Amino acid sequence: MKKANYYFTLFLVLFTTIFSFMNMFQIVKVSTNVIQIVLSNLLPSLLPFMILISLCLSLGLFQLFSYFIQFLFSPLFHLTPHMSSLYFVSFFCGYPTNAKIIKESYELGYINIDQLQHLLSIASFSSLSFVSLSLPLDKALLIYLCHIIPSLIKAIIHKEDYQFLSFSETLYSLKNPHMTFVQALKQSIMSSLTAFIFILGYMLVFQFVGYSLHSIIQNEFILAVIQGFLEFSS
Repeated sequence: MKKANYYFTLFLVLFTTIFSFMNMFQIVKVSTNVIQIVLSNLLPSLLPFMILISLCLSLGLFQLFSYFIQFLFSPLFHLTPHMSSLYFVSFFCGYPTNAKIIKESYELGYINIDQLQHLLSIASFSSLSFVSLSLPLDKALLIYLCHIIPSLIKAIIHKEDYQFLSFSETLYSLKNPHMTFVQALKQSIMSSLTAFIFILGYMLVFQFVGYSLHSIIQNEFILAVIQGFLEFSS
């Protein structure tokens, strides 16, 4: 099975590459469209939150928020205080910003690998600002609710032991940040820009694949199903 997936991937990449060289003008148009989407929609709606939340995480300010949100979210969702704050912020910043800060929390030692996996499973939804501002939809609130309701159901039925964070532990994190302000700001900006480079790269590749499939698949229904699997590109 692994070999079949490997050879299929090789064939798909080779086909897309050859198709791109044979249709360079169309590929340039597709690339221009993707870059325009990133600059006009994704960059203003995601980048500021990425930088600010990452900065708060590095400076220990997230622990202060964890102290207050724990009294509501920890008993309700059986999450640790830091997990509670990450989950709460996810409702506003959405994916992929929350995935980035969950990863950074793991790297800073706030959560373990099992907690990281659980947070990723319940926090993989779009932000309200992205749904309402970036997508031309009349029913943005309904789309957002469809995103978060399955997450809330899974979060509520989850059972895990937790301990409340004391105020002295919170103050210790504030007085002993992981890095200086300048270092934290530089790290936040660089990591956020790197994340956007990856997002742009993924979108370009999947758009190229989706566009190249138009030349070999004529059935609109089958093509729509495949494009659904390539939804990330849209």
